[in-house]
Amino acid sequence: MAVDGPTVRVRTTHPDGVLGHLLRIGSAAGLTVRDATTTPPSLQTAFLTLTGRDYTP
Repeated sequence: MAVDGPTVRVRTTHPDGVLGHLLRIGSAAGLTVRDATTTPPSLQTAFLTLTGRDYTP
């Protein structure tokens, strides 16, 4: 999980149901969710995940 000001990014290898779960947690905590999206992994992310490598710029 990464927090950048009001933005929270969550990465998961098992995305089914995660977005709904996060929305329920945020709502229960009294937070207002303005936008929620899912993004498929990029080719670079898939490669790094499958090879076990880490990206370091």
